Amino acid sequence: PPPPFSSRRRHTRYSLQSRGLGDVYKRQALLIATGEDLATANGCVGCHSTDGVDIVGPTWQGLFGSERSLAGGGTVTADEAYLAESIIDPEAAEVDGFPAGVMPATYGDSLSAEDIDALVAYMKSL
Repeated sequence: PPPPFSSRRRHTRYSLQSRGLGDVYKRQALLIATGEDLATANGCVGCHSTDGVDIVGPTWQGLFGSERSLAGGGTVTADEAYLAESIIDPEAAEVDGFPAGVMPATYGDSLSAEDIDALVAYMKSL
C-alpha cells in the first residue's frame, strides 16, 4: 500500500529540496507576494480586480496567456512582455472596451525592473 499522506509529503519535500527546487518555489512565492504588495501600494488594485470583475481596467484574474482585443484593432497575447510593456507604457497597446489615458504612464520611471517582474509574477499567479 502507498505510504500515509504525511510520509509522501515529507518525501516530496525532500525530493524538491534535493533537486534544489524548494528554493526556486520559495523565490517564486516571494516574488508573487512582493508583486501583490506592490499592486496594493501603487494603487493598481483600485482599477484592476483580482476576482474576474472588470472595473476601470481589465481584471488580472485569468489575464496571463489570454488573447486581448486592442482598441486600435488586432489582438495580442497577454504574455510577460505584453504585461511589462503595459505597466511601463500603458498606451502602447490599449485594450478595447476600456478608457484610454486612465492608467498613469509614470510606472516605468517609478518602478524598478525587479518591481515590474514581481507585478507580472503576481498577475500570472491569478
